[in-house]
Amino acid sequence: MFQNLFAKSLARRRPSQFRPGFESLESRVTPVLDTFGFHVNTTTALAQTEAVSASSTNGWHVVVWTHQASATNTDIRAQVYTTRGTKFGGELRIASSRLPELQPSVTMDGQDRFYVSYTQQTTSRNKDIIVTNFTREGARLGTTKVATSTKNEYDSSIASNRFGEFIVTYTVDTSASNQDILGKRYTKTGLLLSSFSVANSPTADETASSAARSVSFNLVQHDFQSNHYAVAYVVNGKDVFLRRYNGLGAALGTHAIATTSSIETNPSVALTYYGNCVVSFQRLNGSQWDIFARRVSSSGTLSANITVRVGTSQDTDATIDMKHSDGSFAVVYQSRKGNSNSVLVSEFSPTGVARGGPFVVANVKSLAAKPSVSVGNLATYIIAFTELNGPSDPSYGVFARRGALGFVRA
Repeated sequence: MFQNLFAKSLARRRPSQFRPGFESLESRVTPVLDTFGFHVNTTTALAQTEAVSASSTNGWHVVVWTHQASATNTDIRAQVYTTRGTKFGGELRIASSRLPELQPSVTMDGQDRFYVSYTQQTTSRNKDIIVTNFTREGARLGTTKVATSTKNEYDSSIASNRFGEFIVTYTVDTSASNQDILGKRYTKTGLLLSSFSVANSPTADETASSAARSVSFNLVQHDFQSNHYAVAYVVNGKDVFLRRYNGLGAALGTHAIATTSSIETNPSVALTYYGNCVVSFQRLNGSQWDIFARRVSSSGTLSANITVRVGTSQDTDATIDMKHSDGSFAVVYQSRKGNSNSVLVSEFSPTGVARGGPFVVANVKSLAAKPSVSVGNLATYIIAFTELNGPSDPSYGVFARRGALGFVRA
């Protein structure tokens, strides 16, 4: 039942070689990256793919991925990491029913609890959105059924603030020919606060949402001015928009991020404490994909395009996260040039000035699922990605590498 969704991440992949050692591209300045990447999944039978990551303000990390349980079923697994980047506990079973579970998204709060949204394929014609949350020790805190109608609901994105209040956005097939983006806000215990429509035009298809929420700089109580959230999405498969909200759920504005005559898609959004956003996206230039980003201030002012990666390579599948206190950010993406394939990371100052690079996270012979980056305290970040035939893994495996945003070596 899950083949239509899951098989896409496995298509057109050939055996490859993972090389975790650091090499630089186009610069002699190198970021503070761990010397070696590390193998995340313990279970190596069959495929592990769709890796995503999250980091807490305390510096803990979690990597979540889709585990192929059998030829007809997939589950969701996770691994927690300490502030030192070492595994904490074993591999966790987030969702492992008889139904296929896939397309995970993950967020962490200020108590190192993590919340995983995912798609559950209930029948061959119906998909639902579920959220399950855990302590960092792996204790299950609860499960929330976000969207379980007779319509297809899928491709969710989840984001939380410091206190564990979270939002979930997702695509819904409103009809056979129309897709919309809907969202819901919850307390940390899964109590519904509100439902909202991000984009629901009857004459346009809105898909591929990416959600972000300010973690809040107030450690004691809620500050709704610093609990903004934002959702980026694609319209008609070719334009990128952003919608911003305050902490009470009131819409602050809708912004055209990328609406040129070229195809622009695959948005990812990040937020600072103060509600300033950065959105990354990819643009088709002739037959070549390039990566750009654009900043949006808390007052709704848009910056010019920021060039992340433009050249002779195919650069795709970018995700973005930022240092919440000052707005410096990192973009991780896949790059293909001829027979050379890499997972790269580019770092930028709060004003969008590149800090050298791009830098190689891993060199591979083929590319798998979209990589993920998340920034924690003191600007440490973790990058998670999927690789075929990596070290100690005979099939698709999940690997990760840590870095420190804004710290470079000459």
